[in-house]
Amino acid sequence: MKIAVKNIGDIVVLSVHGSIMSEPDAMQFRKSIYSVLEKDIRKIVVDIKKVERMSSTGLGAIMAAMASVKTRGGELCVANATKKTGPLFIVTKLVRVLKLFESVEKALTSFR
Repeated sequence: MKIAVKNIGDIVVLSVHGSIMSEPDAMQFRKSIYSVLEKDIRKIVVDIKKVERMSSTGLGAIMAAMASVKTRGGELCVANATKKTGPLFIVTKLVRVLKLFESVEKALTSFR
């Protein structure tokens, strides 16, 4: 798994590539979130357009990240869920607590 970090003003977009299937993947994702939070950035978009597969471990990592961001007064949202990843958020009912957007652009607009 690879994570690209892009700053857009006071917002960070984390673009995740590959799979979020195992604990090492989840740990890498959490470290990326903590790194952003250490820089006092509180608005985060997680772009999962290029995530090929995601397990419950991956979903848990996203939810834990959301909780960490929220605890620090920030907001995290997810953009570009695909036909492979989108149903996971629906079946698990995470759409009730996590903001999902069709694109990074729409997610960015939600912060303004």
